[in-house]
Amino acid sequence: MITDEQLSFKAGFLEPSNINTNDNPKINPQQMTTDAFIGRKGLGDEGEINYRSFVSEVDLSSYKNFCQRGCSANESGFEMMIAMPLGNSNQIDVWLVNEKKEFILVQDGAKVQP
Repeated sequence: MITDEQLSFKAGFLEPSNINTNDNPKINPQQMTTDAFIGRKGLGDEGEINYRSFVSEVDLSSYKNFCQRGCSANESGFEMMIAMPLGNSNQIDVWLVNEKKEFILVQDGAKVQP
């Protein structure tokens, strides 16, 4: 059965990475968010990857004030943003993750007034 994969979050960098890509030409510093995967084949080449409702409208740059290190990547590490709407609402959890595998909740969507 072919089904679409629906992402319930949007994740990525807000600035292109500053990483030397000579060793790995598959890395494209301009593909900064999960938007780059939308419409592509999913796992096992079955279905397409899409966002769940409300996720496609999330603009990561509107949360840039939460970035502690620019939400980008360089030779010494990275900081990535993850935004996840809670259900079908405009309440959004915002997380930062880094090279140390630290997940930091910077906005608790359940506590933010819409």
